[in-house]
Amino acid sequence: MAGRQTTKRNRAVTEEEIDDILFADICTDLESEDSSNLSHSDSESDEEFLQRRVTKRRRQLEPEVIPESNAVSEAQNVENGPQRLEGNNTSWEWRSTPFIPYRHDFDEATSGLNPNLGLSAASQEIDLFCHFFDEPLISYICDETNRFHEQTKENVTLTPSSRLRQWTPVGFREFYLFLALMLLTPHVKKNELPLYWSKDPLIHTTTFGHIMSYRRFVLLLHNLHFVNNNNAEREPDRLKKIRPVLSMIADISKCSDR
Repeated sequence: MAGRQTTKRNRAVTEEEIDDILFADICTDLESEDSSNLSHSDSESDEEFLQRRVTKRRRQLEPEVIPESNAVSEAQNVENGPQRLEGNNTSWEWRSTPFIPYRHDFDEATSGLNPNLGLSAASQEIDLFCHFFDEPLISYICDETNRFHEQTKENVTLTPSSRLRQWTPVGFREFYLFLALMLLTPHVKKNELPLYWSKDPLIHTTTFGHIMSYRRFVLLLHNLHFVNNNNAEREPDRLKKIRPVLSMIADISKCSDR
């Protein structure tokens, strides 16, 4: 029987282990050096002598401090990442340089939301949510969800009792309700999805059943789609299933900043 493979887990090194390593290095240096270089004054005890060697060793291991004049160039090297070697497109030269993050200057003129959005301090959470998940974005998701259902019907033979036969096209208003229930589920934690629609008096939650039936919620969840499968199959992008929605949200975010 093959033995069980064990994986090593990284852990933090304690101060005692660091001192042991330093002390071991010092002992190795002491053995390799001449005895004339190891002599110390009579007034210096062995403990003071070892402490002096440990301090010297620590200073040798400390990272090099880069002058402020070179900070910008070093930061550019880190920002640029690995440098590609000439003549070989697959080789990279990694440069070990300290990471110096670029500090952005934020003020009222260069940060915050665009004042032309119509949002202010008096705006509610729903206003901000509807800005980023606006009607064109939700309508696009609804169109792709309805399209996926039609594609499923063409490629799969549905049984007479299949729930997919109960499908009706979803609109952006109903999809907003679907998103609201999805956002509500983490606040009302239950072990299984059907329990959110349970009528058991001990765990009954009236909101879910009043907003949408369980069958309709599962149908939307099953058919939820963000891209046309006929076009996505030919794309090499690993995020092809969600790329259009990601691009739309990114464009909204860019227009929302100052």
